Amino acid sequence: MGYTAEDWDEIRANFMDSSFLEFELDKLAQNAGVVWPMKGKEETPAKYINYSFNGLSIIPAIKQKPELIDRLIDILKDTMAFDDPFGDMVEHVDETSKKNEDIYRSMTKNEPPRRKRRGIGQGELILYHSVN
Repeated sequence: MGYTAEDWDEIRANFMDSSFLEFELDKLAQNAGVVWPMKGKEETPAKYINYSFNGLSIIPAIKQKPELIDRLIDILKDTMAFDDPFGDMVEHVDETSKKNEDIYRSMTKNEPPRRKRRGIGQGELILYHSVN
């Protein structure tokens, strides 16, 4: 195995807030260019993220194939590389929305006085002169 307990602790701490925590691992693995052998809706990073490095090795499917720990870490690392820019984009949209909201509040709070429209009042006569 190439990864250490420290590597696992770092990746799982970073992945806790990931947008992809509940995505199926086999789909994430496809994006990473590898295969995750276990399929199903319950096969998500969330299923594994709370285990310690040693705890992963006692999960029956992983106990039979310990190289799956490295593969899981590879999948999560690759997904995090995509998740970070996506997270930045979401943060940017949130910041922009907040700025727009602040501008709107400022404009409505400090709305300039409106000019009265001058219309034709009683007794006013408008003459139109036509040129032939």
